[in-house]
Amino acid sequence: MRRDELRALAKQFRKEATPTEQAAWEVLRAKRCLGLKFKRQFPVRGFILDFFCRKLSLGIELDGSVHDEKERREQDEARDERLAACGIKIVRIPNELVSREYLEHLLRSLNDFPPPLV
Repeated sequence: MRRDELRALAKQFRKEATPTEQAAWEVLRAKRCLGLKFKRQFPVRGFILDFFCRKLSLGIELDGSVHDEKERREQDEARDERLAACGIKIVRIPNELVSREYLEHLLRSLNDFPPPLV
């Protein structure tokens, strides 16, 4: 797929976000989560990532039940390996785990952020 076609598709995906993607975006947008900047439905290396943080070279993919199917899992694994070869780590999160607490915990575990003040 050409670059301009990929960008147009990413724009369409942003307009048609699932409720889970919308909830995750409310946590990740505008540096609201640990001061990290994320892009959503971001084209990278011929793929569109649900969320991408350039600083961490991290893609976050939200997985619904369609990702439980064997063929889809194999496609996801091949895609993740291709991105990893480019230095991009992919983290897959089942839709039912998406929350502010989970995303913050995940990002803290992937980076050396100080623990939250209690």
